[in-house]
Order: sequence, then C-alpha cells, then structure tokens
Amino acid sequence: MKPKDTEREGIEITKPRTTTSQRHRENAGQPDQTASDYYRLNVFYPFIDHVLQELQNRFNPEVHKGLIAAQYLVPSDLHLLTDTHMKNIVEYYGKFLTRQESYGFEYEVRKWRKLHDKTPAETRPKSPAEALKCSSRQIFPAIHRILIILLTTPVGSVSCERSFSALRRLKLWTRASMDEERLSGLAMLLIHRGQKHIPSPEDIYGAKANWRLHD
Repeated sequence: MKPKDTEREGIEITKPRTTTSQRHRENAGQPDQTASDYYRLNVFYPFIDHVLQELQNRFNPEVHKGLIAAQYLVPSDLHLLTDTHMKNIVEYYGKFLTRQESYGFEYEVRKWRKLHDKTPAETRPKSPAEALKCSSRQIFPAIHRILIILLTTPVGSVSCERSFSALRRLKLWTRASMDEERLSGLAMLLIHRGQKHIPSPEDIYGAKANWRLHD
C-alpha cells in the first residue's frame, strides 16, 4: 500500500513501497517517511550532487588553468595578472602562437599594461570582446590571438551536437546525391533558423517569384 502525501494541481504524489532492507534499489529513509522526504533524499539531492560534480569537472581550475588565466588580460582585471598566470597562458596558448609571438609575449604585456594604466578604471574594457576591439593585431599580435581563442572556445559540445542533429534530419537516403554546398547551406539555415539574418521560407519564395517575373 502506497502512503499518500500532499496533492499539487490535482496530481497525487506517492512514493514506492519501502522496506527496512532493500538490495535492488536505493532506499534512503524510513518506511513511514512522506513522499516529499523520499524524493528529496533519493532524487533531488543526488541530482544536485551530479550537477555540481559536472560543473566542477567542466570548470576545474587545475585542468583549465591556462585557458582561464587569459581572462586576466582583460584591462579591468589586468592588475590581478601574476607571473603564474603568465606562465599558464604561455603553456596553454603557446601552441597557437608563432615563435616570435611567444618570445615577445612578456614585452607585449608590459606595453598592454602601460597603455591601460593611463585609462580611467571606469572606461577600461571589462570583457574579452571589448578588449579584443582595442588590441591591435600589429601592435599586440599575441594578445590579439589569445583573446580570439578565448572568445571562440566553446564551453560545451552543444554546437557540435546541434550540427549533427541537423545533418541527421537533412542527409536522408532520398537526398544522397545532394552536393556539399547545398547541404551546408541547408544545414546553416536549419541551425540558425529564427534569427534576423536568416531569411524565412516566405522571403525565399518571394525572391524566387520576383526573379521569375523579371526574367
């Protein structure tokens, strides 16, 4: 017999039968506990622990210390940049820099500090995107490249998974002869649908109709 708990919007919340000894599934709590207590102990708390563990793995400062250290190149946080951060930046981003850029990185940072020390704190760039706009590729080639990599590094694999899902819906056996250019164009339209710079089907049909009228 399943104990009853509170009702929410007409839905009765129940819990599985629990016993004092259970070997095949989790059985936290006592048999006389409420459904709210059961799901809090067996569902909510484990889910929160899982989310925290995933966040810790994804943003572990020890694993991604080189990637994260580049944010101290933003002028608003430049005063927090230490020699350890500099070393981590060179170790992580060195493979993306030329030999000349790697050797001149410290000199660039000194010029970068001197440039923004003259700027009032309230007007200094506060994000990597703003810092990239004021970093000249000719004067600060290494910093410019590092900021681009920092801005384009994805946090997760959502973009790749979205592309795979779009191609799975487009590349059917009935479209096996579709060339690469058409497939790429349709995939971009599908992935970025709803955005302002993507034409709607009505716009495409209208443009095609007008082209036929003027032909």
